[in-house]
Amino acid sequence: MEKKWVILVLSVFFVVAAVAAVYQHRRMHHGETDGPGGAITFDADSREEALARAREIRRERQARQAEHEDAETARPDASPSDQEATVVASAGHDDTDGMEDTPRRSGDTPETTEHAAADTRTPAEREQERRQREEERRIKEERESASQAAQRARALLNRAQETMRSGDYETAEALLRESLEQDPSNARTWRQMAQLQRQVGGPEKELETYYEWLEHMPDATDPYYMLADAYARVGMDAEAAYYIAAYEDMADKTTGDFLRMSHLYRRINAREDEGRILAEWSSTAPESLEAQQAWADYQRRMGNYGAALGQYEQMAAMAPDNPMPYRQMAEIYRRNGDYGQAQQYYETALSVRPGDISTMNRLADVQRSAGDLYGALNTYMEIVALEPGSRAAEHAERRIAQLERQLQR
Repeated sequence: MEKKWVILVLSVFFVVAAVAAVYQHRRMHHGETDGPGGAITFDADSREEALARAREIRRERQARQAEHEDAETARPDASPSDQEATVVASAGHDDTDGMEDTPRRSGDTPETTEHAAADTRTPAEREQERRQREEERRIKEERESASQAAQRARALLNRAQETMRSGDYETAEALLRESLEQDPSNARTWRQMAQLQRQVGGPEKELETYYEWLEHMPDATDPYYMLADAYARVGMDAEAAYYIAAYEDMADKTTGDFLRMSHLYRRINAREDEGRILAEWSSTAPESLEAQQAWADYQRRMGNYGAALGQYEQMAAMAPDNPMPYRQMAEIYRRNGDYGQAQQYYETALSVRPGDISTMNRLADVQRSAGDLYGALNTYMEIVALEPGSRAAEHAERRIAQLERQLQR
């Protein structure tokens, strides 16, 4: 009896050992983990099979890559840079015996893994691209922030202007200060602040505003012009001349710049500087009637009648339908007592623009000065007929009464 039990126990033991051996062999063959969290293990045969399969997969991938390169090269619009990029991309997929492919992270798809394999950028290039993206994002955020601040500043400026119209200057100044805190580059706000200071604080406060403006916007030209204008207003010509010169150095020399500079130099009686500016404007803009007229008018005011007449004649040739040059030449001849030439140019101006009351008044005055009393009488009567009841007609009627008394003697 005991012998049978011994035989039975031994039989069970051998069966269990055999089952365990088979189970261990299957685990090693199929690459199962050795216990919870254990490392993946392979025997020699399994490893060779895995490497062979990896090499086969790599060869298939290289074949697809080669087909893709051939298609890209065959494209008529493929540029050399495209082809070079393809060659560089393929260089990263050379077959190396005995090496495994980079293990795929969990969650990676074949498409993302293939895209990552095609990325041949160096770490430095990837870092540069990342920094560039961050810089672009920072610039965008700064622009959006500046745009919002500018909108708030404009709203505050509008409220300040409304408050000024109601006479509440203290509140208006506070609103303007707040607007400038939001956007210190708004020239309109600075001009409005200067105007407010001129009204309530006097020239000293106005000047302080212009200097503060320059501190925030040192490249702006308007503060220099306005400083010169403010100093000229209070009779401080030397200071005005200093800031006109500063404005001249920074200005773009547009039509507005030339007009501003010549006007300011004339206000402080700096005739030479005024002439220099007008001569520069005339030479740099020979096609501008405004520039040519300003230069000719300067010559006339300075008594250079010959130069002025020559300039007006050039203007008449440039714009024969413009009556202004003819009137100006007539005025020069009238001032010099040459009434015949003056009358001729006034009549030419009227032929270009018939019925011009101002020119007709000047013509009648010249006729009267030249002794052509009937001609002057007829011209004055024509003015009355054209604009009855106007101030020009009233002036003409007084002249008519004088001429009639003179003719009755």
